[in-house]
Amino acid sequence: MPVVTFTGTRELPHEWEPRIHDLVGALPIGAVAVVGVCLGFDALVARLAHQRGVWVHAVVPADRSRVDPDWRRYAATWEEMAPGRTYRQRDERMVALAANYQGRVVAVPRWPEESERSRRSGTWMTVRIARLRCLPIHLERLWLPPP
Repeated sequence: MPVVTFTGTRELPHEWEPRIHDLVGALPIGAVAVVGVCLGFDALVARLAHQRGVWVHAVVPADRSRVDPDWRRYAATWEEMAPGRTYRQRDERMVALAANYQGRVVAVPRWPEESERSRRSGTWMTVRIARLRCLPIHLERLWLPPP
């Protein structure tokens, strides 16, 4: 069972959506998509994976202020972080799920890691957690112009 943890920007430009379709469309048969169910990228991946018949596992943050209101429609299974748990702890759990099943992380940040706009990026935080766990990371740099 391939486990793929997805992490990405809440500020998802519409022109990036076809590439997100491609990323989800490339999931192998029997894959599990792990998502954090926030608005933007997470919500789109959950919806697309569900439409393809991919098992979606949601790791729901304790702070629900940025969560997609329709997440239960797309998640086959879920776990909810206990009150007081941080987004970092949610991200650590998502990475641990991939690591426990020899999976990988797919990341779609809005800005480059060194950008001032990325200082508090949850996407980059998840990437750094995955790097510490030596997980394979597929990083989409969609802010770059196409070749």
